[in-house]
Amino acid sequence: MATTLPLDRLEADLAILNAQNNAVTQPVRNTPPAFIFAQKPSVLLQVQGTPVFQATAGAGAERLVNTSVLIVRTGGQLYLHLWDGYLKSSDLKGPWTRATSVPSSVTSVETAVTASKSLDLLTGRKDPKTGALPSLKSTPISDIVVATQSTSLVVFAGVPQWAPLDGTQLMYATNTVSRVFQYLPTQAYYVLTSGRWFTAPALSGS
Repeated sequence: MATTLPLDRLEADLAILNAQNNAVTQPVRNTPPAFIFAQKPSVLLQVQGTPVFQATAGAGAERLVNTSVLIVRTGGQLYLHLWDGYLKSSDLKGPWTRATSVPSSVTSVETAVTASKSLDLLTGRKDPKTGALPSLKSTPISDIVVATQSTSLVVFAGVPQWAPLDGTQLMYATNTVSRVFQYLPTQAYYVLTSGRWFTAPALSGS
């Protein structure tokens, strides 16, 4: 039985088919991030490639621009905004210590860039019991981890602790907010980050 099809419908279908046939495919980048497993409170500073400092409105101050956190360089020192204050270091990789005094040029930069929605001042998470934010005056300083390539940080509260997942051959880490599992038949580890699963034979990633 013959059927009729409107010309405009036919032309539209042909156009879609041609577009699909001529579509240019792009390779998908599936390079896994580097993983860092810490056993004490740590903060990841993600820098996009080689650190780039640019002069700012603050006299003699430069801001690290290829990162989402606030790091200012002045007088040969680096100042990192963390919680309710600043840490300082002579090198991006640390060690970082609490800055008891901060140059006015640094606070001027903070004031100038605070309106930026892309800036993360690392104010920390509220204590679920007290509702208070962490303070450099009373909270032990976290380790600062600097990465210049795509990196995921998994923080355990001490040595990893494991418990069985009922009805499966899986163990899960109980002392981290991250999703970390071990598959018992192969002893392989699995971590969920950024909506993707990654696996390795050891938590070191090797």
